[in-house]
Amino acid sequence: SVTWIGGPEIEVEHQRQHWHQLRSATRNSASDGDGDTRVREGVGNVKVGGWGKGSSAYEEKQQLVFDHIYTWWTGGSGDERRWRDARGKVRAMRYNLMVQTKDRRIKPDIVIEVEEIEGNKLWGLVIEVDEFAHRRGKHYSWPAEEERMRELQATLGVPLKIVRFNPDPDVANPMGLDDRTGALIEHIVESMRCAPVRALEVAYVMY
Repeated sequence: SVTWIGGPEIEVEHQRQHWHQLRSATRNSASDGDGDTRVREGVGNVKVGGWGKGSSAYEEKQQLVFDHIYTWWTGGSGDERRWRDARGKVRAMRYNLMVQTKDRRIKPDIVIEVEEIEGNKLWGLVIEVDEFAHRRGKHYSWPAEEERMRELQATLGVPLKIVRFNPDPDVANPMGLDDRTGALIEHIVESMRCAPVRALEVAYVMY
C-alpha cells in the first residue's frame, strides 16, 4: 500500500542547492569525527557511515540490505533493460547519512540520489530498514514516524520516495531475508521508473 503525504513539487535549482549542502555536510561529518565514514569507489561515491543503532542483529540486517542494493547498483545482478535504466538514474548512494533538521538529527538508513535526464529533475529514494515492521518496542509511534519523514523531506529539499522495508519474516509472509531483499530491489526498480508527483510518497514493502 502507498500513503501520499506532502505538497507540490520543488524547483530543480532549489533541489540542486540542497543536494550540494547535503554533500558538504557529509564531507564535514567525515572530518569532525561524527561516525566512521569510508568511500567505496564504483559508479559514483557511496558514503558508508557509523551504525547509529543499538541492536547488532539490526546492524547485520541493515548491512545486508545495503550490500544487496549496492551490488544491484554496480551492475552485479539483473541485466534486463529496466534494471539498467534504473541504475543509470542513480547519481549517488549514501548509507546512514546524518541529516541535521531544525530541531534534531535524523539518520535515514539508505539515501539514493536520483537524476532524471529528461526534465532535469532531482529526487531522492530513501530505504528505511524497519526491524519487525517497527511493531516491537515502546519508542515507535506512527504519528512520530510520519513527522520524522516530513522533517527529512523538508530538510533535504527534494521530492522523496520513502520505502519502509520489513526484513523479518512473520506468519503471514515467512520469506527469508535474501528473498525479501530481492523483492525490495524489484520494488526499487519499479519505483525509479518515474519521479514522485508529490513532495513525499511512502510505500510499505513486506509489511
